[in-house]
Amino acid sequence: MHHSKSSPQNLTCHSVTCLVLLLTSWLSGGCGGADRYGPFARVRGTVTYRGQPVSEGSVSFFNSERNIAASGVLSADGSYTLLFGGKQNIPVGKYVVTVVPPAADFEPGEAPPPPTNIENIPRKYQSRETTDLSVEVRDTGEEFDFELGG
Repeated sequence: MHHSKSSPQNLTCHSVTCLVLLLTSWLSGGCGGADRYGPFARVRGTVTYRGQPVSEGSVSFFNSERNIAASGVLSADGSYTLLFGGKQNIPVGKYVVTVVPPAADFEPGEAPPPPTNIENIPRKYQSRETTDLSVEVRDTGEEFDFELGG
């Protein structure tokens, strides 16, 4: 029977090999990434109120099953593109949608002011508990337009 002794050099090489394999697995998505959330889709659209673009605020999509959210800032023409983890793709799935006014500015150390109330975003759309907007994101290139009723 042949017994080989483990020298410090062999242990160091073995440790480095294990570290390289671990990092390779992690970088290829083994620790989250696409595997964690499944397929992704780019989501964009427009928000209008009484036919006019909602040009201030943001749109958020919430998936309570997976406890994830994506959001996008409204542009002057009422358009938005959602971001998730800093990227323009969100995991496919069912989402509740909210539209909220822009946050008011305040100085650090001060109490935040109450939410801004603007006419073209009715309060019911500002909360996950009261909104009636919901979507199912299925494929790449999804476009969801929302007309906010009064």
